[in-house]
Amino acid sequence: MHDDETRRFRTTWTGTVSLQELADFLAAQILLGRWKYSVLHDATAPHVDLTVLARMPLSMWRELREERGPRGPVPFAVADDGQRAIAIRYAAMATAQGVFLAAAFRDVPAAESWLNVLVVSRDEA
Repeated sequence: MHDDETRRFRTTWTGTVSLQELADFLAAQILLGRWKYSVLHDATAPHVDLTVLARMPLSMWRELREERGPRGPVPFAVADDGQRAIAIRYAAMATAQGVFLAAAFRDVPAAESWLNVLVVSRDEA
């Protein structure tokens, strides 16, 4: 689901997400001309497996950034502590390498609050 007013996508992850599913989502986002939108990944459902993040090369993101410009911020909302640890590592690497700004949170409201603060900060700059 996307919202053009807030320039946000929200995905809901269930079960195990594959690299192909992520690639399909990115292709759709690019096709819709929404590359710069933020993407809130809601992985708060039970039994979500985020190990796909450990297999997703950040080099792919760098290439897309070079082609399309900066990506919007990407928060992950992950209820499971073990799965959230995966999201935290991925977000830290993406942010540290300048690929995109990312963070991981325990729930959707916290992730949305982070995005709202970023929007206010950007609008005030």
